[in-house]
Amino acid sequence: MGIGVVNDDSDTRANVINSIIKHNENGTAVDSVTALNDTYLLTEVADAAAAISIGAGASGSITVNNMDNMVMTTIQNSTVGTADKQAASFTASANNSLSTKFATATGAGGLGAAAIGIGVTTVDTSVVTGVDNSRIYANSINLLANEDRDVTQYGCSRCY
Repeated sequence: MGIGVVNDDSDTRANVINSIIKHNENGTAVDSVTALNDTYLLTEVADAAAAISIGAGASGSITVNNMDNMVMTTIQNSTVGTADKQAASFTASANNSLSTKFATATGAGGLGAAAIGIGVTTVDTSVVTGVDNSRIYANSINLLANEDRDVTQYGCSRCY
């Protein structure tokens, strides 16, 4: 019996809280706050069984994969720039990149041999960019929350 378990509970945050960001000149500063989570996982589980003559054999493989990510950028109770000395641009972004490959394989050979493979994957992610009770002085303001997912699961029974 082969068993593979992955629990990813990553929590990535970029916070500007109770802060004052000042600029020396008007319209020249480029301000950026970014929370970035980049996850790549490869999980492989395999098992085999054989039955000699008329014997019995059994095999199984199980993969359980839980992806529970939080990526957050917060601007809270803060001031960025002033009316007469503002930034050229201000960007706050939260980016989550999740690439996972899960494979489970079983094999059985002979009379009376059996194989079973089970794979379960859950993806529960949050990507948030927020501004709360803050003032941002800039020629352009960009608030971004982005997620890229590439989730692949393979299952093979009697792989031989």
